[in-house]
Amino acid sequence: MILVFLVIGVILSTTASFVFGVTWLMPILGAAVPYPIFFLQVRRQQYKSAFWWMLL
Repeated sequence: MILVFLVIGVILSTTASFVFGVTWLMPILGAAVPYPIFFLQVRRQQYKSAFWWMLL
């Protein structure tokens, strides 16, 4: 489920960056996609998992 969220989020953020034509939007949206997963894992005290999801 988490992987599906990441894939859909990356596709939507990349598409939005190209549609709006703003170059600085892509890294911001790309970084914003995994943060909900990161915070969920940290909240569950799964620090190792949170670290690896952010690197993915």
